Amino acid sequence: MKCYLLALFCFIGSTFIWAQDSSSKENSNKRTISMIGYFDDNLDFEEWNSDFVSKGLGEAPNGWVMRTGAPNAQRTNNAQSGAYAMHIETGVIKDNTGKDTLVPGYAITISNRIDDYFPPYTKRPVSVTYYLKGNLLGGDSASVNFALMRNNQVIGFAGRVYRPNLINEEWQKFTNNFIYLNDEIPDKISVYVADCSINIQEDKTPATVTKGSYIDFDNMSFEINKTDKKKGTRSHHLSIYPNPSSEALNIDNAKGYKLFIYNINGTPLEYLDITEKHQTVDVSNLPIGTFSVVLKNGTKIIERKFRIAK
Repeated sequence: MKCYLLALFCFIGSTFIWAQDSSSKENSNKRTISMIGYFDDNLDFEEWNSDFVSKGLGEAPNGWVMRTGAPNAQRTNNAQSGAYAMHIETGVIKDNTGKDTLVPGYAITISNRIDDYFPPYTKRPVSVTYYLKGNLLGGDSASVNFALMRNNQVIGFAGRVYRPNLINEEWQKFTNNFIYLNDEIPDKISVYVADCSINIQEDKTPATVTKGSYIDFDNMSFEINKTDKKKGTRSHHLSIYPNPSSEALNIDNAKGYKLFIYNINGTPLEYLDITEKHQTVDVSNLPIGTFSVVLKNGTKIIERKFRIAK
């Protein structure tokens, strides 16, 4: 396991640097990803865009870039909760010369934000939870990998390789604990999800690449350490949780702010003065969907997205 985590750490770090370097380069290969996303609030894959359709890459969740062998089937409505989940599949597609090419699937993103928290960070993620299901054929294995960065250097990581005996076509919940290399606080996180771990091996058994292998991925959430690692005190930064919610939102450290809730069309739905350090807002009357919370205090404006799931 120690060797696997070391290999995982090196791989994610190189992936992150590659993503940064390639984001500034023009690439003539339409099937090569040449930019990177920022996932921010889209941890449940409810928001999608078609920016890559013209490149033959299909849809992608907002803030993510994807490459799969099933570019017309990257969004599935067979979600763990909510409307959509991310579908990653190995398949045969035609390359730029018209030749059939076996393509494993992966998705990648980088964010300078973790959960409901903005830099400068005073908290460290302890673990990450997500849901997986899939069907891995042959000797294929999937991988889900997270790297925490500080000044573009990896300072912590989590993740694992999933062999066919670990996942099936029913949703399962998985939690990975972060391992830190030092006491620093991260300022970025990168996420890499793939239905093929041929470049990341947990042991000496090589992975295979098989047409039709797939995984579905949904609903990431991070457990954040509540202690300021540098000062040893409690953090007092604003937070809004849970997300998704069904009955109520908890608003911490926003006393004195005015709260507005908008739907995706920008229509105002709720207004409230925040009068308590820890305040609960009733959202049980909102329908299933994605909404924005806007907090205003003078010239300071904070906006977060949240989802109603019932």
